[in-house]
Amino acid sequence: MTAQTAFDEAAIRALRAKSNEAIARHDFDTVASVFRGDARILASSGELMDGGDAIHSYFKRTFSDPAFVTAARNPQTIHVGGTTAAEEGSWEATWKPNVIRGKYLARWERGSEGWSTVAEFYVPLISQPAE
Repeated sequence: MTAQTAFDEAAIRALRAKSNEAIARHDFDTVASVFRGDARILASSGELMDGGDAIHSYFKRTFSDPAFVTAARNPQTIHVGGTTAAEEGSWEATWKPNVIRGKYLARWERGSEGWSTVAEFYVPLISQPAE
């Protein structure tokens, strides 16, 4: 791993942590700030959020749901190739009274302002009552 690759991976992990912390606070502006304006998310429900306005609206709606508790993405690997990176990991979301877990893949791009997410894809694998 080159020094640049290690630096880029650390930057992406820091942005993921910032996003997870914002989700825990239900801070949709900070969550949305990690995404590029034309980003897309394919949620575990199959819902497609296409663009910054749709992503912002999705998080605002989710955070206003009294059953929503939190969600977190846990990166396992980040592969950096120039100005593009692929993040693979597991995720968990809690809505009273259930918890949903699965796998995700995120695509990042480095621009003049640094790294931002351009796409995320979520696959639900387990849904069970929260403990």
